[in-house]
Amino acid sequence: MPALPPPTEAEVRRMVAEFEARGGRVTICRPAHLLPVHNGAGRDAKRWTA
Repeated sequence: MPALPPPTEAEVRRMVAEFEARGGRVTICRPAHLLPVHNGAGRDAKRWTA
């Protein structure tokens, strides 16, 4: 099945408005800090950030 194109700005605004009309609330979360991935990359992984 082919991937769908991303929604337009107008579609996103409509979906958020419908979500809020049903009692939903949009919240903003603080950024998450991730631990380094231990995948055998060695010293290169020390410079990786998320």
